[in-house]
Amino acid sequence: SPGTPDAEAFEREAQEVRTQSRYSREEMRWMARDAVVQQYRLTREQADMLIFDEENEAASYKIIDGNPCYICCMFLIQHPDPDNPFGLTEPEEKDGTYYVDVNVVTGVIEDTDYLTGAGGNG
Repeated sequence: SPGTPDAEAFEREAQEVRTQSRYSREEMRWMARDAVVQQYRLTREQADMLIFDEENEAASYKIIDGNPCYICCMFLIQHPDPDNPFGLTEPEEKDGTYYVDVNVVTGVIEDTDYLTGAGGNG
């Protein structure tokens, strides 16, 4: 139906961006992690607790505002629920989801975004 995203077009775009990349995924993850630590002033302990989102990896390469980017998603959960690794027992300041758009050609951090972990948890 009209307006439905074309999965093949998304995959072609992702492949094109991946091909242009001058950095490994691991390198871009470290760049993204450093950007989050600096911008949101995370402590060393908080930085060490950041978890990379593995599930959305396929959708991570996109052209954003004309820039070929790797979108890195990380979670910070300082008091994880033992029964649910992504559940919070006690939401703390800076818990939540962080998104970082890393330019795959220049390594420039194009954008960062933070979504609080408290949504629905108080």
